[in-house]
Amino acid sequence: MNFRHFAPSVLEEDVINKFEMTIKSPYMFLVALVKKELCIEMTEEKENLFEIEK
Repeated sequence: MNFRHFAPSVLEEDVINKFEMTIKSPYMFLVALVKKELCIEMTEEKENLFEIEK
């Protein structure tokens, strides 16, 4: 699986609501997982798409 960098800009006070991250990362050196309750499960159709189409 390829990895594409994605660095969203999020207000510091909102990080705790969106990501599984408890420390600051002002220079985007860290990868933070999105909170499970905010993730949307992919359908089988979308799962079969390739790369950017996914």
